[in-house]
Amino acid sequence: MKAKILVKRILKVTDKTVVIDADGINMLAEFIKEGECSIDSLGTNFILTPHIKEMSRLANKTTDEIKNDMSYFVAAQAYCTVVLKDARTVVGEGRDVEERKMYINMSGNNALATGGSGDVLSGIIAGIAAQDREKKPSLAAALGVYIHGLTAERYTETKSRYSMTASDIIDMLPQVMPE
Repeated sequence: MKAKILVKRILKVTDKTVVIDADGINMLAEFIKEGECSIDSLGTNFILTPHIKEMSRLANKTTDEIKNDMSYFVAAQAYCTVVLKDARTVVGEGRDVEERKMYINMSGNNALATGGSGDVLSGIIAGIAAQDREKKPSLAAALGVYIHGLTAERYTETKSRYSMTASDIIDMLPQVMPE
């Protein structure tokens, strides 16, 4: 119950970049289903990081519908930035952004399919967004996704992709972060 109250309060933030992942997305989907809010109520300062299944809950569509038109679901559904996580993660600027852009990430590999990887990604994005003086959440998200992918590529140069953990992703960050 306290978590729901906290998420509802966070959904009203307008002056800071807010990253919503995992249970925050699940609660948002529940609020949308119950008619308490809509995805349109999130401003351009929000970054959502759903995987395909979470996006299907947010958009009330099947996972096949989401996979068949990923670009639509990241760019046309909301005013906020959407990071749709999949083998090739897609980052879309909100529909209210002038000259809206979409980024398709090509870095990474299946080593990222490990528990906690999405949590680390959200942390990377939040860290970059916190330093973003120009308030461009989509660029922070796209850079975060790219760096996250680079950690997997660098890790698998010397180790098995099946052994990577979320902690390994964090440990690889100093090797891949731009200066």
